[in-house]
Amino acid sequence: MVARGNKLLTGFSDAGLKIMGDKLAQIKAPVLFTNHTCLADPFEQLKEMTNLMPNARMKVFEEGSHPSIWTCPDLFRPLVRNFLLAHSS
Repeated sequence: MVARGNKLLTGFSDAGLKIMGDKLAQIKAPVLFTNHTCLADPFEQLKEMTNLMPNARMKVFEEGSHPSIWTCPDLFRPLVRNFLLAHSS
């Protein structure tokens, strides 16, 4: 599954396509992006996506790769826990 996802994202990136086009600005829910090294230029793409979404946040793990939950769980889990707690009712 991860390999298929990586291939899909890499294909989008290599073709210069936007993953969700102009729809990102319409997403109002809180969103947390983490580093996905499968993209040709992950930092720039994640930064662009984060900037387009009004309630998005980005975290890049230096020692992590895709998926962060598997490659750096000790860093990923507390980040997600705190993000969810900050946005829970």
